[in-house]
Amino acid sequence: MERIAFFGLGAMGEGVAANLLRAGYTVNITVHRSREATDRLAALGATLHQSKSDAAKTSDIVFLCLPNSNVVEETINEIWHELDERYLVVDTGTSSVRQSLQLAERLGSRGIQFAEAPLAGGKVQAAAGELGAFVGCSNETFERVEPLLNNFCASVQHFGPVGSGSSAKLISNYLVLSMVRLITETFHAADSLEVDWAKFYEIIRQGSSNSMALE
Repeated sequence: MERIAFFGLGAMGEGVAANLLRAGYTVNITVHRSREATDRLAALGATLHQSKSDAAKTSDIVFLCLPNSNVVEETINEIWHELDERYLVVDTGTSSVRQSLQLAERLGSRGIQFAEAPLAGGKVQAAAGELGAFVGCSNETFERVEPLLNNFCASVQHFGPVGSGSSAKLISNYLVLSMVRLITETFHAADSLEVDWAKFYEIIRQGSSNSMALE
């Protein structure tokens, strides 16, 4: 079973890493700003390293669950000298298509496999193993990454080459933001008509208007 270096133990990352540990993978981590998350994963069997470089050199796969592309780039720079053609890098964050393509090109220059797999869901879904993954990578890479993603995702969809997963995720974000705006305008209308918000909410959440955005 392949060994995983996991970077990014925030709200979603901790749940993802925990599910990989429960599936039997060796998961190498470093100290996170949330020491509690680090301690909980160590209790599940994660191996704690003092540096990202040390975690990467004892792994075959690098999982990135980081807040933005700048942090992704910084992390890749830190572990760059440890990576070679046997590695797979999986970025589960939300990046632009351009940033994903640039990262894929950089890794590919060294023969390193890369998959973008931005996730749909939140902390609760991550812990329950019920996330969704928008995957963009080659067919060969997808065969390697899909079994990993299935350990914490309820739905894993391959949209095509690198860039397609990021495009699908960005469209998903647009949909969510549109729903949030519509919900906000709806409650403004309810307020202007002096409709009781709490009662209104309790009723509409029982019908087809309910959604994670509404909750």
